[in-house]
Amino acid sequence: MMNKQLAQKIGNQIPAALAELAAELGMTVTTAGGTFDSGSLTMKVKFEATTEAGAPANFASHARRIELPGECWGQRVSINGRTIQITGVNLRRRKYPVSGRDVNTGGNYKFTADSIRSALALAV
Repeated sequence: MMNKQLAQKIGNQIPAALAELAAELGMTVTTAGGTFDSGSLTMKVKFEATTEAGAPANFASHARRIELPGECWGQRVSINGRTIQITGVNLRRRKYPVSGRDVNTGGNYKFTADSIRSALALAV
């Protein structure tokens, strides 16, 4: 029987199971949600092209569109007392286009471009 805990466990293990294939192709793999019922699970899997440094292939161009430096992927900045590592830019999110991960807790957060610009200016 499929339940929420089993669906989450499978979703968490998919990236590790596909990591070798993704690395061979020069990509990263993540799960992007899904649905389940008592007998089945449908999970979205996202393969994304990366640069040699590991950044998403479109990161630099997307960052420049919101007036961030194209090379800021992976940089660490301090925001509200937290150390955040910049992990992505999603142009569909107009208000909070920048994604970041708290390096201490591992939590993922969204930020405005202005807050990241300010934090980058302070870090220099």
